[in-house]
Amino acid sequence: MSLTTALHVTMAGLGKIESQISVVSSNVTNADKAGYTVKRFQSDYATANGMTIPVSGTIVGSLNMDLYGSVIESNTGYGYYATIEEYFKQYSDSLGSTDGDNTLSSYMDNLEASISALETSPSNSSSKVNVVSAANTLARELNNLSSTVQGLRLEADLEIQNSVTMINQLLEDLDSLNEQISTLSINGSSIADAEDERMQSMEALSEYLDVTYYINKSNQIKIYTSTGQTLLDSNPHEVTHTAVTSVSSTNVYPGGFDGIIVNDIDITSRIKDGKLAALIDLRDNVLVNEQEKVDEYAAVLTQTVNAAFNEGTAYPARSEMASDIEALNAADAFAGTGIVRIATVDSDGLVQSFSDLDLSAYGTIGALVGAINGIAGISAGLNADGELVMTADNAGEGIAMNQMTSSVGAGADSFSMYFGFSNVFTDVGAEYISVCDYLTKSPESLASSLLKNDPALVVGDTGLVAGNGTIVTSVYNALTSNTSFSAAGGFSAQSVSLSNYANKMVAYVANTAANSAREADTAKDLYKGLKTTMENATGVNIDEETAKMVELESQYEASAIILSTLQDMFETLVNAVR
Repeated sequence: MSLTTALHVTMAGLGKIESQISVVSSNVTNADKAGYTVKRFQSDYATANGMTIPVSGTIVGSLNMDLYGSVIESNTGYGYYATIEEYFKQYSDSLGSTDGDNTLSSYMDNLEASISALETSPSNSSSKVNVVSAANTLARELNNLSSTVQGLRLEADLEIQNSVTMINQLLEDLDSLNEQISTLSINGSSIADAEDERMQSMEALSEYLDVTYYINKSNQIKIYTSTGQTLLDSNPHEVTHTAVTSVSSTNVYPGGFDGIIVNDIDITSRIKDGKLAALIDLRDNVLVNEQEKVDEYAAVLTQTVNAAFNEGTAYPARSEMASDIEALNAADAFAGTGIVRIATVDSDGLVQSFSDLDLSAYGTIGALVGAINGIAGISAGLNADGELVMTADNAGEGIAMNQMTSSVGAGADSFSMYFGFSNVFTDVGAEYISVCDYLTKSPESLASSLLKNDPALVVGDTGLVAGNGTIVTSVYNALTSNTSFSAAGGFSAQSVSLSNYANKMVAYVANTAANSAREADTAKDLYKGLKTTMENATGVNIDEETAKMVELESQYEASAIILSTLQDMFETLVNAVR
């Protein structure tokens, strides 16, 4: 081997070592960079005159696609369970615990306690105020729970829109990285860092939805939804979703929410995993079920309390009573049987007039109104809202009722219950349930007394007394006894008390929140474990890089010595020629 060849080989070797040192230095510098994989300088060699010489090289990464595939799959699962946990924790916090002071259960207990107190003093004004106040608080809690559920559904829909925006941005990034990798490959430059970034973006995308992907022979990544809709080929395919601005229980998908659209196809129901799937499930199923349970509770509460109080009448009697039903017309059919007693009484409860109406005699609302008008001292009619209104004609008098054997409508309700004359709660579902206006204005109007049903009753008799606790006792018994709940929101039909149902709702949400947290932790552990395994296999090990640098330093020093020796030999040769 000539000195010139030796010099050439040594210089090439030094160049190779310098490139390796540069790569090792870069590895150490980027050791804590997310997604960075350890790089190595890979030399190409040529053989000439029996000598192997490094002629070029490139920087290569250490991506392990099998490990990355596992990381991506586990990240999708983690995205789903973490989202479910987040939302259920919010709802669980709003619902409280079974032993909390500001929960549905506690407010129900307060209503029962206030009615129990009224039972011992049914004419006590303060006790009536307490009952109405407790009913108001319970109604507001149902409003708040419903508002929380619908607020979370709105939040989920807005987050779907935000997630779609992130998906589109990541698809744009991945497309740009595809182009960058293609350009670098054409120019003969290293693509290792760009490949790292591409898989980082791919991992970020996997948090949102379940995808499939592959890298073709041109080193271009192609991405599809798990059901085959193209997200990225030669170009990114935009995903669209427009969130609503408000949500109520009437908003349901499809129709009440915009779909998630890609390639003109609604893929909402096809997304099965990841953050998007969790948000869809929460918005369209999980939280809808919670609303159904709250609505069922409100419906049974309303029915139970209203039915019990509508058996009674107020003391002192109300001068005006309006039905809770609106849009009545005189020609509307009326189907009733049995007897209802309607009377006017003075401030002492003395009967001024009364009539026992046989409801089977009236086939229309107009005929019923006419019969009520026939009772001395009472005017009846339909107001502008179509409500049936009964008014005592004489100052100082009020209207009292005893439901007797009355049965009206398909539900066989008492006369007062059918029209809602003495309702406590408005029957409009949990979102809007409230205490009736006439009670909030005058708690004294609570129907806690009872008009006598004595067949021998005559005008001038005492028909209404202040201290009759019969109605209040029946209200308390109705509240605390088992009652029928229909199947709702995953709960089967059951017969339990209102308090027990409220406790079951609270317990269910608390248990589900706890289970969601455990599932999220398990999914997180799996994702983090696979991530750690991948990082251990492909990440930078500082100790290894330090050892590599020492090794390269030794190689560089040896090459430098050879180079110095060759230089001395050249000088000796030149001097000899001179």
